[in-house]
Amino acid sequence: MKILHLCDKLTGGGDAVAMCRLHAGLLRAGHESRILVARNEPGVGTAEIALYPPRTLMQKVHYFVGILRGINYAAIPGTLEAVTGHPFWNWADVVHINTLHGGYFNYRALHELGLLKPLVWTLHDMWAITGHCSHSLDCPLWEKGCGKCPHPEIYPAIRRDATMQEWKWKQEAFNTVRQFICPSEWLAEKARRSLLSPAPVHQLFIGLDLETYCPRDKSESKALCGLPADLHVLLYASQSLNNPFKDAAMMPEILNALDAEIKSRCVLAVMGGGGGIKTFEGCGVPVMDMGYVSDEQRKIALYSAADMLVYPTRADNLPLIIQEAMACGCPAASVAVGGIPEMVHHDETGILVQPGDARGMAGQLGRVLGSLDVHERMSKACREFAEKHFALQPYVEAVVKIYRAALK
Repeated sequence: MKILHLCDKLTGGGDAVAMCRLHAGLLRAGHESRILVARNEPGVGTAEIALYPPRTLMQKVHYFVGILRGINYAAIPGTLEAVTGHPFWNWADVVHINTLHGGYFNYRALHELGLLKPLVWTLHDMWAITGHCSHSLDCPLWEKGCGKCPHPEIYPAIRRDATMQEWKWKQEAFNTVRQFICPSEWLAEKARRSLLSPAPVHQLFIGLDLETYCPRDKSESKALCGLPADLHVLLYASQSLNNPFKDAAMMPEILNALDAEIKSRCVLAVMGGGGGIKTFEGCGVPVMDMGYVSDEQRKIALYSAADMLVYPTRADNLPLIIQEAMACGCPAASVAVGGIPEMVHHDETGILVQPGDARGMAGQLGRVLGSLDVHERMSKACREFAEKHFALQPYVEAVVKIYRAALK
């Protein structure tokens, strides 16, 4: 089977990482897989990965005018011609869509594209089912048709409220997509009662190479990462430390609320980009800036060195960071939002608190860090959960079945 993937980038987000892992898994399984990507990054320009045609000056002007009108990506011209005119399009049997809201693609072209080729779409957030936003937070308007948006500032932000019109455009544009995939049941359940209905929606955990992502020796991993051998390592990780959804501001509250004796034996390792390390000043524990980590071996070493991944967040689908950490035997302390409770089972594979409950998370962290037996039990459960749910080969096989359904 020949599969073409569409995405805005190859790196810098869970959506891109998930696409590349599926691409590698498909090749390993004997299928042909290619990627058309909008951002020119290392890896683009090979026989399997090509650059989506860059926007012309006139297309950029149209896009800017669309932003002023509040319709953002719906104003980008030339998408249909750019996709169908690329050699990868004629080559493909199935087109697998990933993230479209990157400023390169007019989503209204999907209707016509879906009449020409079978389309499968993996949703990584709520953007496809809302009038503009990637996460609706407390707003239920996406179920009815949007309008009078209470959160125009949420990415992708809008300057004018055209959310009712955008919602209708999306309903018309997406009705030729044959199959949808959601990494979490939380998002799948929303998709099934959204503008995407009645198209089939499947829930699949993103696949992970468990031979690569596996527990390593903790002492050796600490030494490799330059972390203190005699302290508990708390790991905070985010693709961008300035991401408003990730609630980095909650971290100082959590750490300051830790029991004094536990706090004296902790160090915080911060992994991420965006220059937001100052957020963690005054948290009461030593902070070590690990920077943005793209190298897989270094990430695995950090997960293996850490005693807990601390992941406060306001909104999320199914964070790959938690998946990766669990596969390496690192339990997560997180928040009961989105699809996170589908992986982090309280007192089994980690700890869960309600959004904003910094004191509650600090108490739970102290309980786990204060008991070697509890921590070892959680670490073992994390790896067992990963082996049962995150293996790459079964994931690839399940996606191929969805491709075959789309072809029918």
